[in-house]
Amino acid sequence: MKIGFERIRIKIGFENKKAIKVRINKTIASKREEVILESTRIKEEKRRKRKKVMRFVGLSTALALGTAGLTLGAVSLINRGGAKKTEVKPTVVNLTSSVEIVDESGNKNLITDKIKQYVALLEQDLKDLGVKMTKVVLPTDKTRQLDVYLEGRTEYYKCLIDRSPAESAEDIERMQRYLIANNLAPIYVDVRIESRAYYK
Repeated sequence: MKIGFERIRIKIGFENKKAIKVRINKTIASKREEVILESTRIKEEKRRKRKKVMRFVGLSTALALGTAGLTLGAVSLINRGGAKKTEVKPTVVNLTSSVEIVDESGNKNLITDKIKQYVALLEQDLKDLGVKMTKVVLPTDKTRQLDVYLEGRTEYYKCLIDRSPAESAEDIERMQRYLIANNLAPIYVDVRIESRAYYK
């Protein structure tokens, strides 16, 4: 079915009588279209307002973060340059050991100040725990190991100078109590590993 054009005369007022070509079934702008156009315009305005608000929030956040960063930078520069640094130096206690330190290799150069300091600290820690150390031996080809001999005991205890002397002393004292309680007499006790002890 073809849709054709008809000539329709529409009176627009009384003065103008004009023939307008109108397609059949074509809607002439009505109230409904005006409402749709109005709602579209309102949606567009809301979108523009939302965009402005988001832009404002974004700029405000960026400005606040920038200000905070500059403030932190200024504070760190002031602290770095303005305040005097006070270095905390570790307290070095020069203890001397009363026990004999024997080097099995015969080389006196291997008994360093670090070893002497470690032996003195270990002796003090063992004394605090009620154990008396009698002799320390540096085994041949073992630069970090010490063999510690205790008063009244036949076994010796293998220690590392890399471990804390207090931890080694605690492990030695604990193992000595265990051996006495179980009536054991091993050749040596290895306390080189933290919180572990092995005996042979």
